[in-house]
Amino acid sequence: FPVTIEGGSGKWEEAVRPAIPTSFNAGTMPHALIRKFDSNGDPFFVFKRLIWDERLAGDTATNPDPTFVGNPIRGITFFKNRLGFLSDENVTFSEASEFFNFFRTTVAQLLDSDIIDVATTSSKVSYLNWAIPFNDKLLLFSDQTQFKVSSGDIFSAKTVSISQTTEYENSMFSSPVTSDKNVYFAFPRGEYSGIQEYYVSTENLNYVGVDITSAVSKYIVGNVKKIATSQNEQVLAVVSDGFKTGVYIYKYLYQGDQKLQSAWFKYDFGSDVEVLNAEFLDT
Repeated sequence: FPVTIEGGSGKWEEAVRPAIPTSFNAGTMPHALIRKFDSNGDPFFVFKRLIWDERLAGDTATNPDPTFVGNPIRGITFFKNRLGFLSDENVTFSEASEFFNFFRTTVAQLLDSDIIDVATTSSKVSYLNWAIPFNDKLLLFSDQTQFKVSSGDIFSAKTVSISQTTEYENSMFSSPVTSDKNVYFAFPRGEYSGIQEYYVSTENLNYVGVDITSAVSKYIVGNVKKIATSQNEQVLAVVSDGFKTGVYIYKYLYQGDQKLQSAWFKYDFGSDVEVLNAEFLDT
């Protein structure tokens, strides 16, 4: 509030409106799993709540709650030095370089570093499940639609935009993964699952999906729970809840833009084994 002091001097200081909520419930916000080391140099992990920055300026109209307040956070991402949350049809990014602040620092002007809260542009209801950085863009996946987040040279609320790219069905149970110039994601096919290879066409620069399981449409049983990739080895490992004793493997080989190999097979480790996860370490 401006203050006039007769016969003296004063200053204007921005503050938050009294008697309004200024903080999040840390118990329902994302938590952190932090790797530490004991006195012997052995690693251990600490699971803890995080401290989130409070609203320090404005009110609920000029500095509103981010859209994930009151709604489930369906996914987390990191893009262009901002922490991002997916909630319903919105993606919300933190202040630039300040990963735990989701409020504007001033309401006197809109800063390039301020938080970004933007909704999808589809005519369908598109609850966002996954976010994957790819080719300097951020790809967003709902269960039936794909979007891309793009901006100008500076990633800010002034320049950000979300546009729909394609409409491929996408599994809610496993995250898409990137490998070199492609993104791979699962989709349901009745009692089975398929895998899409998603990329930018060199002909028209549009996003294109190719079903790499079309020749073996009844091979991957059940829902895909995890896809792991090794870019150097050009291989995918797929874990599904319909084949708990092993993993499916997709081996491919590119030479330039030409794919020379596209082969599916599987490893079964026996009835006394249940595969919970798969990941590549080096090769």
